[in-house]
Amino acid sequence: MQNDLEYRLFKEELKLASIPKRAVAFIIDKILLSLIVLAAMGDKFEGKDFEGVIVALNQTLVFTTAVEIAYQTIFTMLYGATIGKMLTKVKVVDVQLIDNPSFGAALLRASVKFLGEALFYVGFIWALFDPFKQAWHDKFAKTMVIDAY
Repeated sequence: MQNDLEYRLFKEELKLASIPKRAVAFIIDKILLSLIVLAAMGDKFEGKDFEGVIVALNQTLVFTTAVEIAYQTIFTMLYGATIGKMLTKVKVVDVQLIDNPSFGAALLRASVKFLGEALFYVGFIWALFDPFKQAWHDKFAKTMVIDAY
């Protein structure tokens, strides 16, 4: 598999995206998603007592999870990139097709990515040591992140 993937990257003249570029894309996406959640859910905390704040936090967590997975899935499936990835000129591709991931692969990638964040980013750290810079969500979804010129 490793030799096949190396050959495919060479043949298609593709370059893996750097970890710093991916990190900047991640931060941009987190800021955008935070602004969306703040705009949609910010008023849920006004005038609440302690129990009301706990309920609002739970609602915000469910909403945030749904928005993040939907955002990651839809943008990755349609464009091969989220807004952060577009701005940093990187793209997610299916390792077999070297094209945008399918809906199922994009959904799996987004879901595992969210879990990786919840598990102290250990899935992301994996990419630092992987020869193809694949984090756990890339491994599971059979994707990789490349430079998009």
